[in-house]
Amino acid sequence: MKKIVAFIVMCFTCFTLVACGTMNSIKEYNGTKITKLTFTTVEYMGGKTVDHVIDFIENSYSSVGYFKFDEEEPELEVKKVFTDEEEKVFMDSCYSYGLFNLKDSYVNNNVDDGGGWNLTIDFEDGTNKVSTGSNASPTSVFNKCSTVFYDLCGVHILGKLPDNYIDPPNISYSFEFEESENLLVSTNALARLNRGNYKWNKNESFDNDYYLINEEVKDKCDFKSNIRYQLVLYTANYRYKEKFESLTVKEYDYNSELTNEKTIFESGWIKQIELDIQVNKIYIYELKYKNGDYVQYTFSTYCNIQ
Repeated sequence: MKKIVAFIVMCFTCFTLVACGTMNSIKEYNGTKITKLTFTTVEYMGGKTVDHVIDFIENSYSSVGYFKFDEEEPELEVKKVFTDEEEKVFMDSCYSYGLFNLKDSYVNNNVDDGGGWNLTIDFEDGTNKVSTGSNASPTSVFNKCSTVFYDLCGVHILGKLPDNYIDPPNISYSFEFEESENLLVSTNALARLNRGNYKWNKNESFDNDYYLINEEVKDKCDFKSNIRYQLVLYTANYRYKEKFESLTVKEYDYNSELTNEKTIFESGWIKQIELDIQVNKIYIYELKYKNGDYVQYTFSTYCNIQ
């Protein structure tokens, strides 16, 4: 019995240590105050250079792009300002992920063109740390820091962002119809699907004109008046089930006022649904998430062939 109790205690202790280690993976940066961080990229073929400057005195992110043959380098343009709280998250995360402890140089001599980068960290005491790369980088560190830079600056600067970090995801869709009595066709090429209003991971777009969105692509529609169509929505390979809250599909008349609004489907998580749709309509389906994010997609069934 004592051995069993001891084993349980040991397992609990190991679990606690693992959990604490996970919770404390982001450590507080207590080093010399950083006043500015500059990350520069250059393309060897063409010489396009982009400077990204994060000023921790002014709490601002600025950038500028230019070419090595430009007679005069343009001035930096402030693109975003941030709070002290956002700065602290950035500092602690970059410190924990190893960005402040890079090697001086990363080089891959097996690539002829490609590009390079330069990271300069300026400290309050007047010193700085410089790291450079030529067709090589600390991939793991840059990838971990990619979201941190994006959250602070609002643009993709370095590393590889996770899928759908910037743009909201979509469930799969297709249109089904009977081309003949014995031939069922499934395709997503009958209409152009476009994203409308959305709020996703600190990005948002509001007040989109759904009539104009569909007017611009109505020549891409290939609906006929005498055929029965279905919209098929399904969630195969969809990775956001845990965050998902609801799906709503609405139908409108094809006009600038979007008259005769009708909700034709509303539900929580689905595997697959088939919805009858009519020609010369505008459809909007919305994915809502538990954290308040949402995204709307629209298409029309404009009938080119009567």
